[in-house]
Parts: sequence; structure tokens; C-alpha cells
Amino acid sequence: SIPTQEYVQHAPIAGRVEQVFVQPGQYVQPGQTLLSLSSPELQQLGAQLLQEKTQIEAEVTAKKAELDGDVSQAQTQRDLSETTYKRELQLFEERIGSQKSMQQAKAELELALNRLTVAKQKRQAALNALRTRLSINVDSLRQRLRQLGVSDVNIAKMLSNRNGITSVPVRTVRGGLVTELTASAGQSIEPANPLVKVSNLTTLWATANIYESDMSKVRLGQPISVRIGALLRQSPMVCPTPYP
Repeated sequence: SIPTQEYVQHAPIAGRVEQVFVQPGQYVQPGQTLLSLSSPELQQLGAQLLQEKTQIEAEVTAKKAELDGDVSQAQTQRDLSETTYKRELQLFEERIGSQKSMQQAKAELELALNRLTVAKQKRQAALNALRTRLSINVDSLRQRLRQLGVSDVNIAKMLSNRNGITSVPVRTVRGGLVTELTASAGQSIEPANPLVKVSNLTTLWATANIYESDMSKVRLGQPISVRIGALLRQSPMVCPTPYP
């Protein structure tokens, strides 16, 4: 076969082969699952993702309750100051109250409004910071799980059910014939270990030795026939351009 048409699948992570779903000589399609792996690192990443999400969400809930209390207090003070100002304004307009009392009530209302605005901004900023932290931490772990072959559906299911991920499918990028299979169920593997070789055999190379006396009979692009004893058939081929 042509080396550039061969694809060797390695383990994406150290672990143990759980199941093998293909056999030598089997044709596979791009994206087809070749085998499944279990890995302590995979389980650790899943547990870390659950822990990070749970912990930061708890912080968001606690911080929101705390800051909601501050906003509620500022809101109450503003309502009280607004009521006081309206009363003093009415008394002033009716020439019962003094201008000084009315202006003082107005200043206290403006201060209360400012405190309410600051409390709301503080709450929003604190919650945004926590949510950003949650997004960064969770997205980083999500991306690592995706790189290992865990689908978004399985990640979402894990977060919903709060159950860790124990195995990951290993899929082929290219389609073709399984020409080598070195993985077996229960085998411990490292990322450097080749597991499956998938070859595209639609086009093959044939190497032939030609006697010097026959060189004059060979031309570039000349059709030739190759007889393969094991297949007992002829396959038309085209003489390739020689290497420089």
C-alpha cells in the first residue's frame, strides 16, 4: 500500500482497552468507533469538571444571596428617603416646612439613590466575575475531554446526572481496511502505542525489478499488467513518475 494512504490510530490517553469493535480485514468509515478505553486520567478530569462546576455555582449562590441583601437594604433606604423628601417638599410648597429641611431630604435621597446604584453594580460585577471564572474553568476541562474523544452529549449527560465518565471511544479519522490490529481487551496502553492501522487500498504501489536489457521497452505512463499470485487476477496499473 501507499504509506501516505495509511492511518495509524494511537491511544489518546493512557489506560486500558475495554472493548475492541473491529477485526483485521474489516472496512471502516471515517468516525467509526474502533475500540473503547478506560482511564484514571479520564475519570479524574470528569470528577474535576463536576467539582469545579459545583463549587463555583455554590459560590455564585452564596455571593448572590449576600449581595441581594445589600441591594435590598439600599432599596429600603432609598424608599424611605424618597418618602421623606416628598413629605418635606409638600410641606415646603405649602409654606409649612423650611427650605433647608426640604433640601436636606433631597440630598439624603440622592445619596440613597447613589448607594443603591453602587450596590447593584457591585452585585453585578461580583456575579459576572464568578460566572466568568466558572466558564473558563469548565470550558477548559470540557475542551480537554473533547480532545480525548468524549462527545458534548456525554459531557452534558455527565453534568446533568453528576456521574463521572469512565470510558472513551477511539474513532478512526480515515476510512479504509483494517490491516493491523494490535489492541486487545484488557490490554494496558500508553499514548505512544499504535492500536489499529487503517489503509486505503483503492490505489496500490507495485515495485518491480527490470533488467537493463529491457529498459528501452519501458516508457513513463505506459500501461502495464501485474499478476498477483495470491489474488490470481490482473490489475491494470500505470507506471508512475520515477523519483529524481
